[in-house]
Amino acid sequence: MKAISELPEDCRLLDTKNKGVLLKALVHASDIGNPTRPFDIAKTWAEKIVSEFFGQGDREKDLGHAISMLCDRSTTNFANS
Repeated sequence: MKAISELPEDCRLLDTKNKGVLLKALVHASDIGNPTRPFDIAKTWAEKIVSEFFGQGDREKDLGHAISMLCDRSTTNFANS
């Protein structure tokens, strides 16, 4: 993000490859930002994402695919994940 901000103004347009970099940075920031919320809110969102991951793992298992990381409800530790 710093490198983009240092580009000449006409090179910082979001209709170029910079759009992808910005979107990745926003998703990453929202992902790592959850623990900064009040605990009850952070826990609720963590439970929602773990539920989604486990649903994906269940579907992968039903299809005979390898289960993705953090998606296996029988081996993933919620607190550590």
